[in-house]
Order: sequence, then C-alpha cells, then structure tokens
Amino acid sequence: MLVIRREQMAVLERAVTARFAENAVRHFHDTLPAQAEAMGDTMLRDLVHAGMVKGKSYGLQDEYDYLRLMNLMFTFGVDFEQTAGFTWARNILEQKDLAPRHRIDLVTQKALDLEAGRPAPPCLADLASEQPDG
Repeated sequence: MLVIRREQMAVLERAVTARFAENAVRHFHDTLPAQAEAMGDTMLRDLVHAGMVKGKSYGLQDEYDYLRLMNLMFTFGVDFEQTAGFTWARNILEQKDLAPRHRIDLVTQKALDLEAGRPAPPCLADLASEQPDG
C-alpha cells in the first residue's frame, strides 16, 4: 500500500503551483505580448501570484477559472473588484451559493459587456445591483 506523507503532498502541491504559475506567465506573453513585455516578468509573476491567492479566497478550483480571474486582473487592475465601478464583481465572486465556475462566468460576461458598451443581461444586472457602487 502506497502512503503519501503530508510533507510529500506539500512538495507535490508546490510543484503543481509553480508549473501553473509559469504557464500563466506564458499565457500572458502568448496572448498579450506587448502588454506582458511592458509589464515585465517580475510584475507579471506578482500578478499571477496575487491571482492565485485571490482565486483561492473566492473558492476557485480549476486552473482555467484562475486564468480567467487573472485576465480580469490584467485588464482592469489587480484589485479591480475593490474599486468603484467594479464592486458588482466582488458581489458576484462572493456569492458562495453559486458554483465557482458560474461566478467567474458571470463576472467575465459582465466585464466583456461593459467593455463593449453593451447593457448587462437582466440576470447579471440583478446580481450586480445587490450592492450599489460607490
């Protein structure tokens, strides 16, 4: 019977986390090369680390969802959901009765709609209006 000790699990977890962080940095270099280059690898790694911490605090589970959150942070600012005009995002991300994937779907869709100048769909408008922006 194979037994994996806590220390071994911690080493494995660090390796997986480091691999994901490198993949996330590469993602930004591949998808937004000029912006990633202007930001520099140190700041980019800081953004990725902040996204990993933030994603965990919001209960995200999949690397895909973490990357989507990091994309929002890259586009709108590291603490975008804490800023005036974006508190609706925090409201959605903190709704623990919704699945993590659904929450990041809603935030991403509303952000895309705002960026394109489209009104949010009614279900998003309802979620976003639960706490007015300051």
